[in-house]
Amino acid sequence: MDVADAPLGIAVIKLVTIDPALTLERLRSATDIREDGPASGDDWTGKRFTFSLADTGDKPLGAARTITGAVDVDDQDRIRRLQVSFAGSDERIVTQFSDFGVAVTVTAPPAGVVQQNPKTKPSPGAKSSGGNASDKAAEDKQNAGTAGPGTK
Repeated sequence: MDVADAPLGIAVIKLVTIDPALTLERLRSATDIREDGPASGDDWTGKRFTFSLADTGDKPLGAARTITGAVDVDDQDRIRRLQVSFAGSDERIVTQFSDFGVAVTVTAPPAGVVQQNPKTKPSPGAKSSGGNASDKAAEDKQNAGTAGPGTK
């Protein structure tokens, strides 16, 4: 399941760090969201909204968990702060955003420390870089006869 298509409660928690704008769009579709007054921080002003969501997620019917929270949205319609709490527990997640538009430098880690996530499927056309001997033999057999012109 794509996180963007997940139940709203799950999407709010997991999607906010991936796509804050889509999270805000999904929150606006909630039936229990209310404006709760002004919000502000260093060099920004905006509004705070509170919400309550039933997260049915992958729990059995009747075991829904209520998620409540607040989201601060600046005057440029960007999430600045998201606080999520879970009914019946002391769990709370707070995510803050700042430094919009600041250039960042990202360096890829060395190839030797990168691993394929076992829960994801390889990209189409991706070649296996490991596996056991029988996997390699099956791959060689599959690739037999696909050599390009001028090869034997």
